[in-house]
Amino acid sequence: MPSTKKLLIYRWGSLNEPMLCEAVRQLQKEYVAFSGEMNNYHGDAAFAGRFMETLHGNEVGAVISYDYFPPDFHDL
Repeated sequence: MPSTKKLLIYRWGSLNEPMLCEAVRQLQKEYVAFSGEMNNYHGDAAFAGRFMETLHGNEVGAVISYDYFPPDFHDL
């Protein structure tokens, strides 16, 4: 029987995050919450390393985040 993969919810500080986590919990889905600040949206090796470690260390099958706009989004 295949194992069930977890969701990873990237928590960056949105007011909606507690509601998202609660909705996932009510659906009886397992999730891992990840948070961390990026020094550079276009390339932050330390952040990427922590993210990938969390992703691969928890058997994550999907990543969810919403209402996220990086600080320099309008400069793209």
